[in-house]
Amino acid sequence: MKNMFYFSRRERLSLCMLALVIVVALTGLWIYESCLADADREEENIEADTSEEVRLFMAEVSEQKPRYKQNDDSLIYAPVPFDPNTCDSSVLLRMGLRKWQVRTFLKYRSAGARFYGRDDLLRVYSLSKEDVERMMPYAHFPVDERVLRKAEQEENKRIRDSLFNAMVATFPQKLKEGEMIDLSEADTSQLKKIPGVGSYYAGKILRYGERLGGFVSVSQLKEIEGLPEDIEKWVRLSTSRIRKLNINKADFKTLMRHPYLNYEQVKAIFNHRNQYGDLKSLRQLSTEDAFSVKDFERLEPYIAFE
Repeated sequence: MKNMFYFSRRERLSLCMLALVIVVALTGLWIYESCLADADREEENIEADTSEEVRLFMAEVSEQKPRYKQNDDSLIYAPVPFDPNTCDSSVLLRMGLRKWQVRTFLKYRSAGARFYGRDDLLRVYSLSKEDVERMMPYAHFPVDERVLRKAEQEENKRIRDSLFNAMVATFPQKLKEGEMIDLSEADTSQLKKIPGVGSYYAGKILRYGERLGGFVSVSQLKEIEGLPEDIEKWVRLSTSRIRKLNINKADFKTLMRHPYLNYEQVKAIFNHRNQYGDLKSLRQLSTEDAFSVKDFERLEPYIAFE
């Protein structure tokens, strides 16, 4: 009996090895079953989490989709008054726009675009006509600077035109070819109608005629320096109203004022008056070197002796 349960040293070692293998196998089997169970639980958790994420995602997508009223085609949105030039993305979303539309809108605005009205909103390619029409009742636009500039330019033009017309009104219309004025009746305003004659020369003509005592010929205008060379074609002389100068009674200063008398000639007149008395004719001065035949011809219409 003792020999029956006696194992040699080699047999005992083999039994120990077998027992160890059995223990390792059982342990591995237990570990495998435990891992498999954990994997099943993790898969269940993942499936549960995934289902929850999908549900949340679908809910979000559902919220982002346009919501329609029952039996109504109009979009449900929460509009507020806004300025498209300054509003942020949250305001645009409340106007019923999608996120990609808002991004496009803000990008377009950041490029320098300005909005002054409906047509400017329609230039944003992401906005449909329906989007713009939905936004318009709540949109507040600044005053269009372009309109202001145009209005300012028009006002400036109106002022310039008014000033120009006022200036034109102060200047008489010039004579047309073939038209003439009467030199004996003309005043400053009429003389200024002559092409090339302004206020200065019109006054100069009148002063010269006053010193003469009146014009006897339109050719006398050539004696005035600075007048247009063709001035004679613009004037005529219907009557000759001459104010004569009494050569025997006028004082030295009065005689000197006449354009056709100079100092030497006036001096000769006074010498003759002092020596011989009153003059009866200009020819009495013919012996004086100061006078020429031409001088007598020019003076004759203006001289009186009594």
